[in-house]
Amino acid sequence: MPKNNDSDNIAQNIGLPEYFLFQGQYQPNPWKHKVYSLEDLQQLGEQDTPPQDYCLQVVGHAEPEDIKPWFAHHDVPAPTAVCIHFETFRDGRGYSLAKMLHREHWFTADLLCSGDILVDQIFYLWRCGFEGFVLRQDQSVELAQKALKSFEHVYQPSAQLMP
Repeated sequence: MPKNNDSDNIAQNIGLPEYFLFQGQYQPNPWKHKVYSLEDLQQLGEQDTPPQDYCLQVVGHAEPEDIKPWFAHHDVPAPTAVCIHFETFRDGRGYSLAKMLHREHWFTADLLCSGDILVDQIFYLWRCGFEGFVLRQDQSVELAQKALKSFEHVYQPSAQLMP
């Protein structure tokens, strides 16, 4: 496995809450206790492997090349979800990373987002390929679900079909 020495490129393992908005429904989180950062995975010993269903958490400025080895490594199960953490709502690099990942033939995981995301951004995050949204404590699930249906007609192509 390649080692990534850029500590800015490694997400701090903040975990995921018990419930989150996934594919438009507020539901239990199957990855709650199975979240690994790139650094966590790189530090696993020869005998250690992540569980079968785990979530890889990265920051928005990670590169697809940082993530790809975990989908191609045959000794370690591939993540079933990738969570892109937005450090600030003003940082659009997570949107770009989502689009780049969806273009890759090796990318087979569910795509989640966490961090400083606004309900107003959820429709656009979804259009970039995000399926799961970790809402902040101060955000309404009902408003987030409505945000997924903000527009009936869109003109640009996207990674998702209309809800």
